[in-house]
Amino acid sequence: MKVSAIFVATGAHEAGLLQTSLPALAQQVDELVVIANGPGSRPVEDVRVIENDRALGFSANVNKGIAATSGEYVIISNPDAVSEPGCVHELVAFADEHPRCGIAGPRMLNTDGTLQASRRSFPTVGGTIVRRTPLRKLFPPLKWQRQHYLLDAPTDKPLQVDTMLGAFLLMRRTMLEQIGGWDAGYKLYVEDIDLSYRAMKAGWERWWVPSAVVHHEYQAVIDKHFFTRRNLWHLHAMLRFLRKHPERLRALRRDLPIMKDRLTKLNPPAIGGMPFLIGGGGVKVTLRLVAEYADIWHGFTSLQTYPAKAEILARHCADVGRDPATIERSAGVQGNSLDALLKEADAFVELGVTMLTVGVNGPDYDLTQAEALCRWRDRRKQNGN
Repeated sequence: MKVSAIFVATGAHEAGLLQTSLPALAQQVDELVVIANGPGSRPVEDVRVIENDRALGFSANVNKGIAATSGEYVIISNPDAVSEPGCVHELVAFADEHPRCGIAGPRMLNTDGTLQASRRSFPTVGGTIVRRTPLRKLFPPLKWQRQHYLLDAPTDKPLQVDTMLGAFLLMRRTMLEQIGGWDAGYKLYVEDIDLSYRAMKAGWERWWVPSAVVHHEYQAVIDKHFFTRRNLWHLHAMLRFLRKHPERLRALRRDLPIMKDRLTKLNPPAIGGMPFLIGGGGVKVTLRLVAEYADIWHGFTSLQTYPAKAEILARHCADVGRDPATIERSAGVQGNSLDALLKEADAFVELGVTMLTVGVNGPDYDLTQAEALCRWRDRRKQNGN
C-alpha cells in the first residue's frame, strides 16, 4: 500500500469540518482512518473510525493512526485542511525522487488565497518569548521574524526547510519507525517541531513542495490571546522541547542582546529599558545567561536548593565581571497551609529574594494563597521590612 491518511477530530466542531476535508483527501489515498478523540467526535461520513473513550493528546492520536495503517507514506491532516486535487500525488512523487525526504509539506493557502507562513526555521527561545507574550504587540512576528517564517525565501520551487506547520504533512513510514513516531509526551503544540527536529538529527530531510496545495483556515488561537490555558499548554510543550534538546538554549545567547536593544529603543529615555527576566536553574547554560543578560532571575527551585543555585550564579557573575547584587531575585512559594506558605516566603526573603509568585490553577482559580501573600507583604511594609 502506498499512501495512508489520518485525521484527528476532537469534538463535534472538528467532526463537522470533515464533511469538506475528508472527501477531498479520501480520493487521493489508498486508506484513511479518523481518530475520534473523545465523545461527540465521530464524523457522519462513511469512513473507518477509531474511537477514544477519553480525549488523548494529539501526538498519541497520530501514533494510533500510524499503527492502524500500513502505507509506505502516512499523511496527517487537520480537519480544517482541504487538499486540492493532485496534492498527494505531488508530495509522493517528490518524496519518491528524494529518498532522504522524510517529511514533505504542501503550499498552504489562507482562506483569502494568500500564502500561509507554514514553512519555518526551528524556533529560538527568544523568538518564542516574543511570539507568546504581549511583546508580540510591540514586535509583530511576521514583520520582525521574517527569517523564522522564511518570508523572503523562494516560493516557486521546492525548498528544504527546518520544519513545517503540522496541519498537513506527508511522512515516510521508514523515518517514523526509525525515530519512534511522534512524541506522545506532548499534549498539544510543538510536537510537529519536535518530529522535524528528531528527523533532522537522524539525517532525514524536510521539504516544502509548492506544487502540492492545501487550503487551511489557520486558527492561531494562541496568537490572539495571552495567559490562557492553551498558552500554558504551549509553554509546557516548549519546556519539554528544550529539556529534550538543550542545545536550542544556546541560541538564546544570540537573541537576548538583540531583544534588549530593540526594547530599549522603543522606550523614551525617561522610562529606560524594560527589565529582562530569565527563569530557570540550569547551572551550565541558564544561569550563565542570567549572569550575562538578566535584570531579574526567577529561580524555578525549592527553598532547599536555592542557596546552591544562587552560589553558582554568583560564580558566573564573577566570570563576566558583574556584581550579582544587581540581579533582582524572584521565586515561587508553596505550602500545604497558609502558615507554611508564609513561612517559606519569610525564608526566601531572608535569602535575598524580593519578588514572590504563587501558582493558581483552573478551573476555579482559588486566590486564597495569593490574597494571603498580599496581606503578608502589606504587613511587612507597615513594619518597615
